[in-house]
Amino acid sequence: MATGPSYIQYTAFYAEVEAASGISRAARDVAVGTPPSLATAVGVPTLRALSTAFYTRVFAADTPPAFRGLFANVTATEAAARQSDYLIEALGGPPVFTASRGAAALLGRHAPYAVGEAGAAVWLRLMADAVAEVVVGGEDAAALASRLMVFFRWTAWYIVLGRGLVNPCRVVGYRAKHDGGA
Repeated sequence: MATGPSYIQYTAFYAEVEAASGISRAARDVAVGTPPSLATAVGVPTLRALSTAFYTRVFAADTPPAFRGLFANVTATEAAARQSDYLIEALGGPPVFTASRGAAALLGRHAPYAVGEAGAAVWLRLMADAVAEVVVGGEDAAALASRLMVFFRWTAWYIVLGRGLVNPCRVVGYRAKHDGGA
């Protein structure tokens, strides 16, 4: 019977994510969970607008083709809806992603795609640009943008480094589709 990664493997994995992202797990948890939750503080309409702004950038002509190709089987509208549902839930809002798509399984859903350091850098740049566009105004905008980017930086490296922890039998999608390492 196959078993998942051990506690020791996860401990080492989280240490790698902390080193690569420059963000401790505790700092990520504070950024997401400090009352009010990020979902509440930013607001659902803003999180939806953020995902739309992000995917508008992903599908732009000047986005590196290797990165844009990771989204070849989805439209910008579909991708933005999925991402915003995930963000709403992951950032402390209602379980809209789980209700529509099941458990988040972040590593399993991203494991079919060879997202490497270059892909994480593109993702973070596009997300930072989207945050700068959408999270504006008010005295808390800079603090909210900073909290969001802590979460995004941690998440990018979590995905990049977590592929090895995923049981290949539980991968959501088709691993052979993207092995290039965008």
